[in-house]
Amino acid sequence: MRTKIAAGLSFLLCTGSVMAQTPGITAYPAGFFADARPTNAGDMVNRLPGFSLDSGQEARGFAGTAGNVLIDGARPTAKTDDLKSILDRIPAASVERIDIIRGSAPGIDMQGQSVVANIILRKNAADQLILIANNTLVEDGTWAPGGQLEYHGSAGDIRYEGTIGRTVSNSDDSPGLGYRRLSLPGDLPQFDVLHSRGILQLGYNAHGAVTAPLWGGSWDNNLTLQSYDYSSGISYTGGGGSRFDSITRVHKAEFGSHWLGELGAVKLESLLLQRLGEEADFNTSRQASGSAIFAARKHTGESIGRITARYAVSPALNLEAGGEGAYNFLGGRSSFDSGGTAITLPNANISVNEKRAEGFVNASWVPLPGLSLEGGARLEYSQISATGDSSRSRDFLYLKPRLLLAWSPVDKTQIRLRAERQVGQLNFSD
Repeated sequence: MRTKIAAGLSFLLCTGSVMAQTPGITAYPAGFFADARPTNAGDMVNRLPGFSLDSGQEARGFAGTAGNVLIDGARPTAKTDDLKSILDRIPAASVERIDIIRGSAPGIDMQGQSVVANIILRKNAADQLILIANNTLVEDGTWAPGGQLEYHGSAGDIRYEGTIGRTVSNSDDSPGLGYRRLSLPGDLPQFDVLHSRGILQLGYNAHGAVTAPLWGGSWDNNLTLQSYDYSSGISYTGGGGSRFDSITRVHKAEFGSHWLGELGAVKLESLLLQRLGEEADFNTSRQASGSAIFAARKHTGESIGRITARYAVSPALNLEAGGEGAYNFLGGRSSFDSGGTAITLPNANISVNEKRAEGFVNASWVPLPGLSLEGGARLEYSQISATGDSSRSRDFLYLKPRLLLAWSPVDKTQIRLRAERQVGQLNFSD
């Protein structure tokens, strides 16, 4: 546990066409980015004055993991896809404007951020078909073609999109040919030819989303499928020859459903999120002295339900309350074989799960023009249990208060002071 206190001073110097501002909000229309010729919303966000993209944190649950970008006033209902990938799928022609919100704004869930960018989409954007193609040449002579096909369309008030692609990424710049020098006492140095095969990640992805009106609000559903593998290896010619290889295969699936609407004077927001994943790892070594094989496989899942209610007492005072429940699990098996003999590993078969519940309340108040105060608290309870070769269970209960003060003494200048209690999470892999 740690308590964090931060203060910041920002000065906004802008050029180009900026729309009329309301306190704490600066609007940038699509024309503001025209000179840069952006192709997607990610390019536009990268050119916002005084704004730096925060993709959020990796953690279990939905609360506390948000980045600092909203789409039509709501956080994307996704965790498998990172925020940058989501923004890169939104064509620039579909963006009407981007609002920068500092401090707080009525009806906007800041998700614990001091500054957020709210992307407002056009209601009647034209249908678009986008084709992206690329090819990667690795140092060892391997060619890896990739690409993506996207379609964005609408039918009345219904918006839909679909994406399918092959992804290629090279996360190691060391593949190729070389040598190693072996120096043994009393012998002349020996040189082995070395062949290193770099880590080249190859995969496939598919994504689909539909947004439609429902019960007077907006209902958004999305499905994401991902599959990729990456491998590396190194071999030597000397000493009878030796080789070391590693390969990892990953499969992921995610479904998210989000509804945003009103019940009288109360604004309601609800979401459901389901994630499933599987990962297999293989490591082998073959040497003159013998061979060894290590194999591990794990499957993971996360189920989240969340509801939020917001009520404006007055234009200057807004209240928010809600709750979230989540269930996470991880199951894994591992084995090790050395020279044909199975070696017993500690905790080779293990299953871990977590039941998590959280309630929260927040209030934002603007007592004076240019001065805003936001305060709230989250009460989190979780129970983590492990079964298998060993069994253990622990319970945790934390109160996490937060206070944010923002003051704009003059135009384009804002001073922010934030104090909050942050609580980390245990790593399932530990």
